[in-house]
Amino acid sequence: MSNTQTSSQPALDPKVSDDPQAIYNTLINFFSTHACSVLELEILPSFHSTPSQSTAILHDGLSLAVTKKALVRAFLVAREVFLSRPSLTSTSDASTDRKKSILEVLAATKTILLYDPEHLSAANWRKRYLTFRETRGNEKDEVQGRLRRAVEEEMKWTQSLVTSPLNKHAKSPTLWFHRLWLVKNYHSLILHPDPAAADALTAPLSTAPITLPPLLHRSKTPPGRDAVLAFLQTEIDIILQAAAQHKANYHAFHYGRRLLAFLSQSSPSQERSRADNEKSADKERGSFWFTYRELGELVEVVRRWCFAHPRDVSGWGFLACLLTNRGAGGDGEPGEEGERDEEGEGEDDGHDGGAEWKGVRAGVVAQTRGFVQALGWTGDSVAWFLREMDRVGT
Repeated sequence: MSNTQTSSQPALDPKVSDDPQAIYNTLINFFSTHACSVLELEILPSFHSTPSQSTAILHDGLSLAVTKKALVRAFLVAREVFLSRPSLTSTSDASTDRKKSILEVLAATKTILLYDPEHLSAANWRKRYLTFRETRGNEKDEVQGRLRRAVEEEMKWTQSLVTSPLNKHAKSPTLWFHRLWLVKNYHSLILHPDPAAADALTAPLSTAPITLPPLLHRSKTPPGRDAVLAFLQTEIDIILQAAAQHKANYHAFHYGRRLLAFLSQSSPSQERSRADNEKSADKERGSFWFTYRELGELVEVVRRWCFAHPRDVSGWGFLACLLTNRGAGGDGEPGEEGERDEEGEGEDDGHDGGAEWKGVRAGVVAQTRGFVQALGWTGDSVAWFLREMDRVGT
């Protein structure tokens, strides 16, 4: 009977499925063709049979699926390529063979990270490659253009990994830290829609400080409010997609907290020293360089996600972080009260943005209580959120 069951399952074509080099070449060619796109990647069980019964890899448009067995074989090839990687310390013009070798290693690291998202050496090599690109070329505009494209491709690749239906990638601390590193070191390229605006290259990895300078001081031209807000909204969407893929995704939401903390440094100091007739506008700013209305829109997006995933305490914790803004002074309202109080700008001047934010917070708490009562919900995650809001005060 066992022989009958075994023969009933179509076997994969040994010419394809048993050739590690062919599988590896298929993967890197697909990744290279769609380098500037967000992909949907999936690892199939090794016993999975494809419609044609002749290949271990399926791809349609921007979607790719590979069997676990085939991915292991491709990983072994990629590992051999990675172990023979050249040094990236030289800034002089490299030979054609060396350039080819560097690109081959860069492609190999994608297969490695698809197989093992915690492969720290592969992730770090991709960081070094980006800093290496900063020193390549004779013309500054040429260097900037190539670096911009490389950073965009890296952002797309990390997004593909953390949002795809993969078992470990959505919750990988290595991948989330890698994305945060990209934002901190290359925000002038990411946030500026106009290539001519980002005219200041960031410091190389070997000399970059752990605490980076504020966002607006990393390039000569500050990014527009719309660009920063659109970027933050996109990142929140990515975080929520990853959190939906993996329950209790603390690493994804922790990336969101660190991203908000980084952007909270971006409010230029001159906005806190404007003339008195501009104080009212500054009073309505959030500590994330956004207005209370814009912050309220972000809170609403996260609230809806939490209502759709009421058992996920990591999402409720992130929502509480947004509502309480632990990094702020005073009673925790959005704004830079602590810094403004030192300059005599923290007094109430009739534009009570804090009261407006309390209204947003009270509205979320009221909606949550209504949600609990309507469903008779008794989950600990929601109960913790309500206790936290009661402790802070609405």
